[in-house]
Amino acid sequence: MLVIGTFAEDAEEDGRGTGSAKQEFADVRWMEITSVLQRESANGTKPVKQIEFAGERLDLASVRKWRERVIGGK
Repeated sequence: MLVIGTFAEDAEEDGRGTGSAKQEFADVRWMEITSVLQRESANGTKPVKQIEFAGERLDLASVRKWRERVIGGK
C-alpha cells in the first residue's frame, strides 16, 4: 500500500507549517501498488523510480471495500 497525505495549502500561511503545532492532513489517499510494481519492474528485474499514483480517498467506505476484497464477506 502506498499512502499519501497532503496538507491544506494555507498551512504555512497560518503558522501550522512551522512544526510547532499539531498538523493534520487535508486529504489522505491510498493505493495498492503490488501489481503496479510487479509490472513496472518486469517482475523485480529492474528498479522502479516513479509510478502514476491513482489512489482513492482513505476513508471508512474505502477501508470497508478493501476489507471485503481481502477477506470476503466474513
